[in-house]
Amino acid sequence: MKNIYTNSLVSIIVPVYNSEEFIAENLLSILNQDHKNLEAIMVDDGSTDNSMNIIKEIAGNDNRVKYIRQDNQGAPAARNNGLKHSQGDFLYFIDSDDRLSHRAVSLMLISLSITGADIVIGQYQNMDENGNLNHIQDFGYSKPNILTTKKNLKELVFLPPFPGNKMYKMSIIKDNQIKFASVKIAQDLNFYLKALLCANKVSIIDEVVYYYRFRLGSISNTYTKSILEIKESIRDVESFYKDKNQFDQSLFANIKFLYYSYQLSKIPQIKSGKERSFVFKSLKKDLKKINRNSLYPNIYRKKYWNTTLKINMEFIFLSKFYQNYQNKKK
Repeated sequence: MKNIYTNSLVSIIVPVYNSEEFIAENLLSILNQDHKNLEAIMVDDGSTDNSMNIIKEIAGNDNRVKYIRQDNQGAPAARNNGLKHSQGDFLYFIDSDDRLSHRAVSLMLISLSITGADIVIGQYQNMDENGNLNHIQDFGYSKPNILTTKKNLKELVFLPPFPGNKMYKMSIIKDNQIKFASVKIAQDLNFYLKALLCANKVSIIDEVVYYYRFRLGSISNTYTKSILEIKESIRDVESFYKDKNQFDQSLFANIKFLYYSYQLSKIPQIKSGKERSFVFKSLKKDLKKINRNSLYPNIYRKKYWNTTLKINMEFIFLSKFYQNYQNKKK
C-alpha cells in the first residue's frame, strides 16, 4: 500500500537542559533521518552550559532546526512551548540525551499510512552512558499489531508511556488541547493517557526506532519526595477523562495501583529517612483504599502481593539496611 504521508511534515520536539555532552548526537540523528520533511524544535530550558552554541552551529547549516530559548521551567513546559511552535502533521517528542534510528520517522509514517492509526508505537533499545547498545526493551508487544482504543484501552494504558517510541497525529493533540501537566513525575504518563483517549486506533511496529540512554545521575533516576507528584499527574488525567465523559473508576483504580506501586518501590532510593517515611505513609494510605477485587488480573499478578508485602514490612522496607541493599543492586 502506498505511503500517503511521504511528504508530510513531522515536528520533533526536544527539551534541552545542560545537554552539551549528547545534544549534537541527538540533533544529528534527527536531521539524518531518511524522511527529510521535518522540523527539529529544540527548546532550551535555560541551559547554562554550551548546549545553545552547539545547536546554533548545527542550525546554521540546516534550516529545519528551530531554536527556542526559555527560562528554566522544566521539561513539561519546554515540550508545551515546542508544541505551541510546531507546524507539522505529526508529532514526536524525544529526549536530548537519546537518539533515533536512521529510519525511525519513515517507518512510523508508513505504519500510520497503512493502518490509519492515530498513534504508532515502535520498539526501543537501551544503551549505556557511552552509547553502547544493550537489550531491546520488552514491553509486551514485539510483533506488529493494530489495537483500537474502544476494545483495547485496558491494555494500552499500561504500556510504557515514555514518548521516545511514539508518534502522534498532530490533529488529535491540538484539536483536544492536550498538553503536559506541570509535574516532575509521570509527565509522560499524563500526556500519553490523554492522547489515548482521543485516538481511535494504535499501531505497533516491530522495528527499533529509538535508543534510550540510561544515566544513573539523570532526573528520571534521582528520587526525592517529589515522586508523590504521581498523584497530581493522575488527578489531572482523571479530570481530562471526566471532561470527555469517559471516566472509568475501575480503570483509574488500576492505573493508580500500578503507578503508586512503582513509586513505592523507589522509596529506598530517597536519601532522607524523614522523606522516605513521609512518602511511604502517603502512598500506603492511598494504596490501601484500593479494593483488591477491583484489580485487573494482570495488575493483580504483577503488583498486588509484592506491594502488599512492602506495605506490611514497613520497618524493614524503610531501614538503612534495605536502602544499602537496594543501592548495591543499581
